Amino acid sequence: MNKMDNYAQRVAKESQFFQNQKTNFNQLPPMVNWLSESYLKPRVEMIFNTHGPTDFYAKPISQKAKATNKTIRIVSIGSGDGEIELALGCHLKDRGISNFLIEGYELSKDLVNASNLSANSKLLSENVCFICADLNQEEIEPGVDFVVANQILHHILDLEVLFQKLFDALTHDGVIMVRDMIGKNGHQAWPEAKGIVDVIWNGMPNLYKFNHRSNKSFAEFPNTDFSSGSFEGIRSQDILPIMMRQFHFSHFYAFGGIVERFINRGFGHNYSIDSEDDKRFAIMLQDVNDALIDGRFITPTQMMGYASKNVGLLKCWKDRTPERSIRVL
Repeated sequence: MNKMDNYAQRVAKESQFFQNQKTNFNQLPPMVNWLSESYLKPRVEMIFNTHGPTDFYAKPISQKAKATNKTIRIVSIGSGDGEIELALGCHLKDRGISNFLIEGYELSKDLVNASNLSANSKLLSENVCFICADLNQEEIEPGVDFVVANQILHHILDLEVLFQKLFDALTHDGVIMVRDMIGKNGHQAWPEAKGIVDVIWNGMPNLYKFNHRSNKSFAEFPNTDFSSGSFEGIRSQDILPIMMRQFHFSHFYAFGGIVERFINRGFGHNYSIDSEDDKRFAIMLQDVNDALIDGRFITPTQMMGYASKNVGLLKCWKDRTPERSIRVL
């Protein structure tokens, strides 16, 4: 099989996955949301001075839009079902801001059509539109003020090409706003993290080892390579180092590595937020994860940040800088 055939198969598999989705594919187990409220939310609010996922993207846009009469152009790469873009559009319009245009780029034609219908029904079609495009190949017109990259970069094969396109498309003071996975390719655990995960896993009751996506129980922790045959996490470990070659972070938070192995979409539904034991276990996982990152035993697997072409002061959590969040191979 040649490279293009393999690429075409991955594209087809990616598109088929979203066409077959019957529910919101952004939905997370309740335990993830509960733990995020306790740990992630206050840290993000402190670093970014924002309140909630939509405000993470809306605040910098609002500030710039209020300071000018020109239309602020926002490009969202990998817009999925349009939830982020539509919420962002409503958020801005509700605050009296109308000088903006959000362009959502998405691989799935079905999702693009559905998102455009939603934009029309929410009376947002003048400010929010969705375009069917393969980001590995599509060109981006210059003059972009903001790029929204919400959990999409780990699906991109040609990261170097994409970041160059974004760099060229952004204005001199443009900002890329990113939330993504930065761990080992395929979302596998690095050896040092897997050793910790295995110890915890082996001491857990079997009822917590049932995977709700595969409908199987796992006696041993399954360190699955999700990039096999798809774009899922295909170059996640390369995202941060490649991005830092051209962009400079002004705000940055990195986290994860241990916690998500247990409360992800597959295993997370084994835990109940109504159970004090389950919540104590989740807190223990978070505390262990924090200690291991802060002690430099493991590197984070997820990040949030604002970055631009310009060097400036960095605001981050403790000493979790972008440089420290890259694993040395």
